[in-house]
Amino acid sequence: MQKLPIVSKLNDIDVKKIQGQSIFDFYKQIEKILQQASSTNEISVIFSEPIVNNVREEISWYTKVSGDAKAMHTLQHEERKQVFDKITNFNISIDEITKKLEEKSGEKSLGVEALKSIFITPNIENSLFLVGSCLVIAEWGCTPHGADPRDHDLTLIDYN
Repeated sequence: MQKLPIVSKLNDIDVKKIQGQSIFDFYKQIEKILQQASSTNEISVIFSEPIVNNVREEISWYTKVSGDAKAMHTLQHEERKQVFDKITNFNISIDEITKKLEEKSGEKSLGVEALKSIFITPNIENSLFLVGSCLVIAEWGCTPHGADPRDHDLTLIDYN
C-alpha cells in the first residue's frame, strides 16, 4: 500500500453517515462490490483506503496502486482531461452497478447508499490523483464542514 500525499483533518470535513455509521466503515464492502461487478480492476482501486486516527484527528489515505502520485492541481491539461474522462466512465459503470444492487437489495441498502456517495469529495484539486495512469480519489464521501454534498459531487461538476 502506498500513502497518498494528503492528510485530512477531521475538523475540516464532514464524513458521510449511512444509518449512523461512517461511510468508511463500508470501504471493504464497496471494494468487494466493485471487484465482483466490474471487468476492469482499475475501478476497484479508484477509491483510496482511509485510515482514521482519532487521537490525531486526521485521516491518511492509501492506495494499492503503485507509481508517482500526482495531485490534480499539478496535472497538465491532457492529464486533467484523462482524469475527467475516467470519472465519467467510472460514474457510468458505478451507476449500472448501483442499479443492479438496488434491484437485488433495495434502494436503501447500505451498499447502495454508500455507492451513491462515493463521488463526493471536498476539494477536486487536492483530492484527485493520478497514480501512474490510474485515477485515485481521496476524501471520497466527504464534504467541507457544513457544505452541501451536491456542491462537491464529481459527477455534477462541469469540467469544460
